[in-house]
This record gives sequence, C-alpha cells and structure tokens, in this order.
Amino acid sequence: MHKKIKYLLILILLLSACKINQKQLNISECNIIDVQYSKEECYKKIAIQNKDILICENVEQIENKMKCIEGVVEKKQDYEECNKLKKDNEIKICLSIVASYKKDYSYCSKLDEENKAICYLFLSRNGDIEICNKLNRIELINLCYIGVAKVNKDYLICKNINDNKLVDVCYDNVARETGNIEACKKINEGGIKVSCYRSLALKYNNYRYCEYDDSWIPKGMSGLDKDSCYEEVANNTIDKSICSFINKDFIKNRCIKDVDEKFKNTQLFQ
Repeated sequence: MHKKIKYLLILILLLSACKINQKQLNISECNIIDVQYSKEECYKKIAIQNKDILICENVEQIENKMKCIEGVVEKKQDYEECNKLKKDNEIKICLSIVASYKKDYSYCSKLDEENKAICYLFLSRNGDIEICNKLNRIELINLCYIGVAKVNKDYLICKNINDNKLVDVCYDNVARETGNIEACKKINEGGIKVSCYRSLALKYNNYRYCEYDDSWIPKGMSGLDKDSCYEEVANNTIDKSICSFINKDFIKNRCIKDVDEKFKNTQLFQ
C-alpha cells in the first residue's frame, strides 16, 4: 500500500472524538507549559472549546493534530472551516471528516481516487457496510470491513474480509468493543486469540475469560498463560478464591500472598 495512504488509514482507525474538560482555558496558559505533550493537549482543548481550527496549527504531533481538527469540525460541520488550514493534505482529510459527520456521500464522489478512498473510509465510521463496496482496492475494502464491524459491534461482518490475519484482527476489535467472547473464539492465530481473551478478562475483571487453551504457549514464555491471567484478575478484584484456579504452585502462592496484602491495605483505609 502507498505509504501516504497507509499512514492516513492508520489515522482514520485511531481517530476518535475527544471528551473535553469543561474548564475554559486561555491560550496563554498553554504557552507557558514546558512539557510538549501537555502543551499540545492544552491547545487541543482550547481549539475545540472555541471551535477555532486555527489553534490546532499549534499542535505538532500529527495524530493529536488530527484529533484536534476532528474535535472542531465535529462541532461546526462546516467545509469552509477546513480551508483555514495551511497544509493541503490536512485540508483534504478535514473535508473528509466533515463529510463523514454530515453523511455527505456526494462530496466523496467528486474527489480523485486517492482522496475518495480516504473520504469513504471516514464515512464508513457511520457503520454503513455499503460504503466498503465503493472502494476499488482490496486492502482498503478489508480495512473498511474492520471499521464497520466494530461500529456495528457485529463480528459476522468480519467474514467479508479475504485476509486471514485481518479477519482475526477484526474479530479481536469487535470482542474488545462488545465483550462478546464468541468473537475471541473465532480467532485462529494463537497470540491474537489469547490477547483477546485476556483483554476481556481484565476489562471486565471476570476470571472466566481466562479459561482459554494455553497448551501451545512455549515453556518459559510468561504473561500469556492462564495462570498469569487468573493472577491478574485475582489482584484486580482482591478475590483470593480466584487464585485456586492457578496450576503452578509458586504462582498460586504468590497470588494468595499479594491478594492478602492488598486486602489488608484496603482495611486500613476503612
């Protein structure tokens, strides 16, 4: 895939609307911040609060800048707002974001092939699977299905993907979004499957998600097996009974000791 398109696609998959602190900030408060990341977060908040896309120009990190731009256009949904930006590629992405919020399919159809694809991918975030059929490159179609499956929380859509690894990625995304263990079960690649189960176990603090097949994991590879999964959930929930599911004695004993210690500490603050 062309490097430029690939990079933009990654941004599309990562971008999400920003939740903004309601405190009204002044740009001068951002200018005196030394830490670059914190300074850019400050600029982003002010830009979105004031619906001023020009303030996003102060943000240098590209992913953060795109989030800033999206935050502003989500509120204004005005194509003209994008034309205030300086860089041509950012203007085009901004226009595609506006199209996605306005669900303006006709806008995308007017663009050249490269930008049309980007525009349709942004539109796919609305969950319309028909958008994927408008793309003419298989790698873009696959990415489109991944996004639509996640938005619709429907792992069955993943079957439309013709790349086995991406099918697994799709199942994993839907499982993490919905907590549906059936999506994890559909995954073929061992590492992705285990990661899927563990993510649900820790997200929902439910040890039953740890009941996966770990027989394929090489000896000495810690952190992926069921025992470590049970141990993490036991510690998160401060539930010593979960330690009893652990097979290895030294991990079980460590689990019991750590949970007992955590329980004692919680009692001190009651």
